[in-house]
Amino acid sequence: MARLSLLGPLDAPLPQALELLPHSISRYDDLKECMSHLEGVDVVLVDCHDEPAKAREACLRLSCHERRVPVLLLVGSDTLSVISPDWGMDDFLCDSATPSEACLLYTSDAADDSLR
Repeated sequence: MARLSLLGPLDAPLPQALELLPHSISRYDDLKECMSHLEGVDVVLVDCHDEPAKAREACLRLSCHERRVPVLLLVGSDTLSVISPDWGMDDFLCDSATPSEACLLYTSDAADDSLR
């Protein structure tokens, strides 16, 4: 079972794909708090729905953190057009993703990270 951290509004609903998968998830609305709890985390999910600029800053800071954890950006169709690789995230997950797509993304990113 994967251990996920989600950075974003605490009251935001999870994408359906994540609700259906077996994992433990810790939610944070503060970047510093999230970064202080990275030990043992397989993947960090950053919510990009409401504040893309804030999500970009979070991805950049997480990608430079001493405890390197794969970063997946959670995007909706309205924010997909503004993201780019220079944000520092490893990949992104759309709201419309299926459970299989979500599982493949966060398990392959965690496996890739263990090889670094």
